Amino acid sequence: MDKKPNKVSVLILTMNEEVNIRTCLKGVKWADEICVLDSGSTDATLGIVREYTDKVYSRKFDNWAAQLNWALDNIPFSHEWLLNVDADEVVTDELAAEIISVVDADPADKTAYWLRRRFIFLGRWLRYSALYKTWILRLFRHRKLRFQRLVNPVPVYEGGDGYLAGDLIHDDRKGFTALVARHNSYSSYEATESVRRLHEDLLTDEERAATMKDDSAIKKKKVFFEKLPLFMRPPVRFAYMYFVNLGFLDGVPGFIYSFFKLCYEFFICVKIYEMKLERTSRKEQ
Repeated sequence: MDKKPNKVSVLILTMNEEVNIRTCLKGVKWADEICVLDSGSTDATLGIVREYTDKVYSRKFDNWAAQLNWALDNIPFSHEWLLNVDADEVVTDELAAEIISVVDADPADKTAYWLRRRFIFLGRWLRYSALYKTWILRLFRHRKLRFQRLVNPVPVYEGGDGYLAGDLIHDDRKGFTALVARHNSYSSYEATESVRRLHEDLLTDEERAATMKDDSAIKKKKVFFEKLPLFMRPPVRFAYMYFVNLGFLDGVPGFIYSFFKLCYEFFICVKIYEMKLERTSRKEQ
């Protein structure tokens, strides 16, 4: 897409993304402003970034909501409308044109727009098991929105919202090993979030302050799922993704991804159990 005048700022979070970042940046080079918040990359990420923008900021990563909110509070974006893109995501020309059109119209009754993401896994677009029909919020007026949750942050905002027809393409080129390592980290955050809602008395003051302030932003299905006995959660997650959401139609990659998510849920449950044991013991001392 040729670059034309527009009023769109882009925010990308990075941490050792040399494999993905150039493709991501090419997908948003149409935007009037690209801002990158890096968490201490030691590879070629920042060198590649500076080929496209000089608006590079740095902050040590602690959790997703804190990182995004720091960006919203401290980066002087040139425009009110902000597009948040992950380093392993690509904005298609169709989505870019739609975003520009929405921002040009600048509807007074809208604060945010939701879109869908095509998840590429083992070379295949997972239409079912990766929950393609799930909407994610990525375009918004940055002064009117903040995020909560340590991982998979939830947006909290006032005002109306809309939906975009174009898709983001998620294609992480780091491979399966990196995916496993990343989700091991994510599972720790998810365990903390679950304990926060179910056993808030066991959290430290710092953990309590960093998690959700308004549980109404959490989907009812998520709340119901978290209340299941821990031993039930992994198989229920697999059944939901593979059978209920027709993940079996994604072939071998669909089975592998669904089973991987079962393992991910198992990690979360073990860490919840471990946290409860450790913190209950600590309180009793």
